[in-house]
Amino acid sequence: RYLEQAVALTGEARARAQLLSRAGGLAIRAADLEAAERLFGQSVELYESEGETHAAARVSSRLAIAERWQGGMEEALGRKVMAA
Repeated sequence: RYLEQAVALTGEARARAQLLSRAGGLAIRAADLEAAERLFGQSVELYESEGETHAAARVSSRLAIAERWQGGMEEALGRKVMAA
C-alpha cells in the first residue's frame, strides 16, 4: 500500500510504472492476485505510453502469470505472445 501511495506522489510516468510493478510483485507474494493484476496492468499502460516497450514486456509477462493463476489461461497466453 505504501508503494501505491508513493505512485500518487510521483510525477514522472516511468517512476510510477516502476513503483506499480514493485507493488504488483508484493501483491503476488501476499496472494492478492486481483491487486497484482490491476497494478501490473497499470504499470504496463504507463510503460507503453512512455514508449518503454522492453519494460512493458517484462511487466506484461508478470501480468500474464497473475492472470493465469486466476484461471485466465487464454488471456495469459495471448499476453505472452504480444509481449514476445
